[in-house]
Amino acid sequence: MTWHITARMAWHDRGWDGRVCDDPAANTYCTGSHSLLSERLAREKRIECERPCAALDADLPDYQPPCFWTSSVFAPEPTKVLHRHPFPQYRDEKQIEETLPANSVYTWPFRLAMTHASKNRHGNYFPDLDARIERFAGRLNPGRSLVFFYLNYDNPVSADDYKYALVGCARLADFAMSGEFLFSTDELAEIRGSNPQMKNFPAENWALQLSHEGAANGIVLPYHAYLAHIAANPDDEAKLDEIRVLVDEPALLPNFKYVSEQVHDDHALALLYKLKRALARAQEHGIADVDVMVDRIEDYIADAWADRGLYPGLGSVLNVLADLAEGEFQIEGSRGAALATALRDSLGEGEDLLDSAISLLESKDPVPRALAAHKATVRDARAGYRDNKSLKTLLRKLTLFTLTPRQVGRILFPEDGDPHAFAGLALSPEDIAANPYVLAESYVPATRNASNEREDLDREQRSDAAIDYGVIDIGMFPDHRHLERRDDLHDLTVTGPERLRAFAHEALTAAEAQGHSFVSTGTLVEHAARHPLFYRDKLNVNEAQFLSNEHLAHFRERMHIENVDGAHYFYLQRAWHAEQIVTRFVCERLKLPALKRDLSWIADYVSTESTALAAEIDGFDAERFGIERTRMMTSAMTQRFYCATGRPGSGKSQAIAELLKRFDAANERTIVLAPTGKAALRLNAEAPEDVTWEAETIDRWIWRSGLSDYLSDGADLIAMSREPRFEQFDNLVIDEMSMVNLYHLALLFRAIEVHQPTSTLRVILVGDENQLPPIGCGKPFHDVISYLRGEPDYQTTNTVRLTANCRQRHDSTVIEAAHLFVGKNRYHDELYAQLRKGGKVSDYLDVRYFSGTQELQSHVADFVTTTLDIAVPDHRDRSQQEAFNLLLKLYDKGHVPNNDAAALALDRVQLLSPYRGGPTGALGLSNFVRDTYRAEAKEDDWKQKNGFVHSDKIVRIRNYYVYNSKTKQRELRLSNGSVGVLCGGRKGWKTFFAESKWGFDWDKLDPEDFELAYGLTVHKAQGSEFEEVLVVVPERRALLSRELIYTAMTRSKTRLTLLVEKSERTNPLTVARDRSVLAQRNSSVFARPFDAVRLFEPENGVKVRSKIEYMIYQALVAARNAGTLSFSYESALDLPFGERIVRVHPDFVIQSGGQTYFWEHLGMLDRQDYARDWRERRRAYSTAGYEAALLTTDDLSGVRADQLAQVVRDITAGNLAGRADLGWSLHHYTL
Repeated sequence: MTWHITARMAWHDRGWDGRVCDDPAANTYCTGSHSLLSERLAREKRIECERPCAALDADLPDYQPPCFWTSSVFAPEPTKVLHRHPFPQYRDEKQIEETLPANSVYTWPFRLAMTHASKNRHGNYFPDLDARIERFAGRLNPGRSLVFFYLNYDNPVSADDYKYALVGCARLADFAMSGEFLFSTDELAEIRGSNPQMKNFPAENWALQLSHEGAANGIVLPYHAYLAHIAANPDDEAKLDEIRVLVDEPALLPNFKYVSEQVHDDHALALLYKLKRALARAQEHGIADVDVMVDRIEDYIADAWADRGLYPGLGSVLNVLADLAEGEFQIEGSRGAALATALRDSLGEGEDLLDSAISLLESKDPVPRALAAHKATVRDARAGYRDNKSLKTLLRKLTLFTLTPRQVGRILFPEDGDPHAFAGLALSPEDIAANPYVLAESYVPATRNASNEREDLDREQRSDAAIDYGVIDIGMFPDHRHLERRDDLHDLTVTGPERLRAFAHEALTAAEAQGHSFVSTGTLVEHAARHPLFYRDKLNVNEAQFLSNEHLAHFRERMHIENVDGAHYFYLQRAWHAEQIVTRFVCERLKLPALKRDLSWIADYVSTESTALAAEIDGFDAERFGIERTRMMTSAMTQRFYCATGRPGSGKSQAIAELLKRFDAANERTIVLAPTGKAALRLNAEAPEDVTWEAETIDRWIWRSGLSDYLSDGADLIAMSREPRFEQFDNLVIDEMSMVNLYHLALLFRAIEVHQPTSTLRVILVGDENQLPPIGCGKPFHDVISYLRGEPDYQTTNTVRLTANCRQRHDSTVIEAAHLFVGKNRYHDELYAQLRKGGKVSDYLDVRYFSGTQELQSHVADFVTTTLDIAVPDHRDRSQQEAFNLLLKLYDKGHVPNNDAAALALDRVQLLSPYRGGPTGALGLSNFVRDTYRAEAKEDDWKQKNGFVHSDKIVRIRNYYVYNSKTKQRELRLSNGSVGVLCGGRKGWKTFFAESKWGFDWDKLDPEDFELAYGLTVHKAQGSEFEEVLVVVPERRALLSRELIYTAMTRSKTRLTLLVEKSERTNPLTVARDRSVLAQRNSSVFARPFDAVRLFEPENGVKVRSKIEYMIYQALVAARNAGTLSFSYESALDLPFGERIVRVHPDFVIQSGGQTYFWEHLGMLDRQDYARDWRERRRAYSTAGYEAALLTTDDLSGVRADQLAQVVRDITAGNLAGRADLGWSLHHYTL
């Protein structure tokens, strides 16, 4: 086996050619918190000193761009470098000069160098660091090992995905260390004695020099050529996605997490084949010439196969057998691998390595002379083999796969240790030998346990990880061009049920990440065709193979398959169970008898609230408020399951607060949950002081209740048992429900079923179903709301949509504009035309258009200045840094008053973007604000830390758990999305978050878990409200949707500014308005499955907006094919609205029998604002003389095929019927 190496790089706009970037100022990726050596680059980069295109060493000794570690990786000439010690106090004194050869890079295996679980014993550094690094480098083989170059998240290729991006690879030519910094013995003694954490402080320069055979002899994906092409041809933006190589397989991720790691042959092959496919697509595009690289990568692949051989797992199998001679296998060991290597070297021509190994184990003869150095290992392995000879078949099969000794041991003895190797699933050795793909489906690494993971980080080579589909595939189907397969071991077929089920399992897991709870057979077939056998360009597979009786029977052992009218839909078992739990729980609660409660207070409460609001809000609609609030309070008090939805400012929070007050008064215990820490904080801030409840995040409650195990991928909610730490309650209230994914909601509902199936009084869900769907699987809130609205028994008693304006400072124009991006709304187009035109739309809504980064940043600066004019009137007399600190209610020097983060105003002003990367993304916006308003801190070395500066506004991007020694449990301390501030200097660094009463010691946190938060993505901002918001809407289309724009526009409490990029193509707002991510999620809660992804394109080039429109379209197509009518979808029509002529777009304009008909489907008549605006449009139809030709439909009670067909028959007969008495039109049909 050959070990290969990964090397992280910082983004460089010239392609790492040994020269300064063409535009150093525009390259903000290199100094991002997820770049490389982020602290060093952010601290030392001096844009004013960087001469575009100059050699990196041109200005030495005065200045050298700090990116020199990786910016010369493809440089044709050597580069002089000056290593400065990374500690500020030594940087000017302790330095090393050397020359980096051409085509070279610096890297460092930081995981090996820093302690993790052994920090208390060793301090921050291992005492044998020299030896650890020497062994690490010694495993590399110049001329054979490959260097895989990759980017962390901060880059223009994968920034929005939070994934590593592979740049390419080249063959390692040489490696070398970079010396030691010259510390005297006394200096080292003083440093090591200053702090227990520094007792093994190293003098080594942490820079391992890797030289390779050169870009002309390597593989470099043409990212730069594609970025330049897309800038000139924006319609081709999707082509970059087609050639980029992202690292998203769980088993591969550990190879990329700590800057540099070593990669075994199987993972190297997986990466090489991914690169090969990317190059093939690049050849098709013709944007860059990659022909030479296509040939070269075949050479790398051939070498990797030769080094791997057929039996890469033999060493681990032998290691485990040798360990078993002493009774149990060990976590790590190398004697088995050494024996396997010696045995291979001793073979004669034509001898098989595995057969020889088995013969050796079964033999009682003396150890062959060639293996004499391994005599003890042979003796122990023979003993272990004799004791476990019943496992022979499985042992032979496991040699085909690259597995560690720990993985082999846990597969053989899955019940040893925690967690169970297959999450409790009973898999016999015979099962695994017959179908090793079950390892990819079911294996649970020991390192899923947090303490095991920390211990593993301290090992020189990782002992355990997920076993991915690719490792099994490579082992079962080695490339026949390079290795000859064995019929007795390679006994599966490429389209057999074993392989296709594992493939489907992987495809379904990927689909879940995109929000889908199931996929259709057709989708699986397409996915299989696009992802063939790893070394093949395509795979001949069809639906019949997936749907054979043999395949379906095998699939059903691990998946659920739903057959709907002959169409098959595939679910992971956990997704199917989760959907069934949600459906069952809701339906059962809806059947429970209503609670009998005193409701006499409601009338006075509603009257008092209405009077107060009418006094504060001009034009307050007291009638609408009274109807909505009375309906909500009455039903929420009495119904066992209730959903309240409404736009911002509609009074949801005030209504829930009143309900909670009433529950408290009745001595009922209520659990109040929200998906984000910010949302929970808002609920607590608005609560009276004497309440008995405290809102918390869903994740925190799950952990506190002892249910965290059910968050893991393999968790079986059906098998949930009672947990002693679960605390009983009477009512459950969940806010911001649009952000809650299927698995979280199913877990909460299942916990109630198991722990208090009959005692729960109420479950109340609150949110806004028009926002972005949750991160993760499903759209359960939308599904529940849709179900309740479609059932006559529940439409009014179990759900309400609040529409009245209940916020004093609320500008209704902002909400009206936001509602332009809600479903198929009936607002006329005048306001939309104002948005497209730009300018000041109202006192609180401003729309501006920009072109280029400079104009963008100018608008951002104007926005911040306008806010400072209001919040910090004397800001022009202060430095920009002081003024900005005061804006956030920090002290003028940037510290937190009384260390109380709750008193800060971090939500005073917020920049939002759909994207993370680029000048228009959250990263670029944050960098601009930080560079402008934190410039003084950036100039002070003591006010910089890990790429951040003193008083930076930061956001947590992962949940943060801390072990509680009292409870012996991990506790959630900070939630993903929590926004806080980082403060520090010579006395140390702390972070402060409003959801925690204490600051957090920065040195105990991982800086990679944080980002700047001056700009946030819309997804990160969901669930939060900010005083004033600027939303950047770039021309880039990838993530634009109506839910995204609606969510962004409803984050502000007062002023909203839309900053839209000018485009020669369709206006970005129009692109967003025509797209729905919610409608295209596959979910079957309360419904039979259908493929939403495919549904909304009934004909090539025509995309409709909903399932019902698709059904109507198909009915009209059938009539058109019969020759009875013709029609168009959303064609323009000018209608008179009072004195104005407004262009609208009827759903369908139909010609039949010489007549023209207008068919408008009214899909949201349960909303009063929607119904009101439709009536206005109906008057316009009437004024224009079209009322007799207007027909309307609704699907509030579902859709019956016969009724839909009847509508079409009435049209073709020229005899419109329907009901006029409902008031929607003269011809209204209920479908």
